[in-house]
Amino acid sequence: MRILDVSNSSERPRHRGHGGLLENSVVTMLKKHAKEYEAEFVSSPEQADIIFTNDVYPAWVDNFNLPRVKRMDGVFWQKKNIERNISLNAAAEKSDYVIFISEFSKNQYEELYNPLNVPNKVILNWVDTNYFYPSEEPIQENIVITTASSWKREEKRFSSILYLAHHFKDLQFIFIGKPETKYVLERNLVFTGEIKEPQELASILRRGKGFINLSYRDAAPKVIPEAMCCGLSVFFSFSGGTKEFYPAGQTIQDPIKEKFEEKTPELSLTNLENTFCKFLFQLDKNYQYTRKNFKVYQRRKETLLKNYFDVFSNLKESR
Repeated sequence: MRILDVSNSSERPRHRGHGGLLENSVVTMLKKHAKEYEAEFVSSPEQADIIFTNDVYPAWVDNFNLPRVKRMDGVFWQKKNIERNISLNAAAEKSDYVIFISEFSKNQYEELYNPLNVPNKVILNWVDTNYFYPSEEPIQENIVITTASSWKREEKRFSSILYLAHHFKDLQFIFIGKPETKYVLERNLVFTGEIKEPQELASILRRGKGFINLSYRDAAPKVIPEAMCCGLSVFFSFSGGTKEFYPAGQTIQDPIKEKFEEKTPELSLTNLENTFCKFLFQLDKNYQYTRKNFKVYQRRKETLLKNYFDVFSNLKESR
C-alpha cells in the first residue's frame, strides 16, 4: 500500500513563524511507522495507491484517478477567519474518506456546513510514546509547565496563565514557546523560547508535575497527550476537544458563547485562581496516577496508527 502525502504542496506550503515547512506530528508518526502496517509513503502520484492530505489538495491531483483521504483538523471559529474554512470544506467534499481529529472537530464542521456526505471517522489525536514518556524517578519539586507554538494567539490565553504565575510565587512556571506580548519577569518564571524537536520538548515536560492548557475551542491539542504521556497532571479549559483525552487533573469552565464569536471569552480570574488551588491540592495524587497509566497511553498510540492504516487499506481494496 503506497500513500502520497500532499499536505505541504508547492501551491500551499505551510510554515512556522521562524521559517521551515510545518509537518503535523501525527503525519510524521504515520510515516515513521508505515512499514509496520505494510505501507509506505511515496513521492509521486504515479507510485501511489492513495492520496492523503492534512490540508488541501493541490490542483494537479485532479489529473489522477486515485482515492483521497483528508485529515480534518479544527474549523476556524473566529468570524474573521471563516473564509479560511472554504478551501478545507472543498477538500473534504472532494475526498473519498475524511478523518476528524476529535468529536468536537466533527461537530464544528457540521455547525458550519451540513453533515458530510462522504464516509468519515473520528480518530482522536495522540503522540509518539517513543519520545513522550515519564521520568524514571518522580519529580519532587512543584513545577508546572505550559506550552504554545505561538503565545500571541489570543485563544491560548497567555495572560490568564501569566496571572497564575504572578499569584502562585512558590511554584516554578515553565513557558515553552516564544511570547509576543509583554510580561513582567519574575523569579518563578522560565521561558524556553522555541523548541523544534520532540525529544527536547519531552525532556522539558519531564521536569514538571503539572501542565496548564487553557486554550479555547482547540479541536484536539496534542500538547495534552504529550503532557499526559510524560506523567503530568493537567489543568485545562473545558472547551473544544481537550476533554476527549480524559486527562487526570482539574478543569475550569468556559463561558458559554454563540458559535463563531469575534474573540476568545475572558475567564473569571477569581474562579481561575480558586480552581487552580484545587488542582494543586490534588497535584501529587494525579501526577502518580498519570505516571502509572503510561502503558494505557502506549496502546492509544497503537490504536491511532492501526485506525489510520485500516482506513487507507480498506479504501485501496474498495477500488
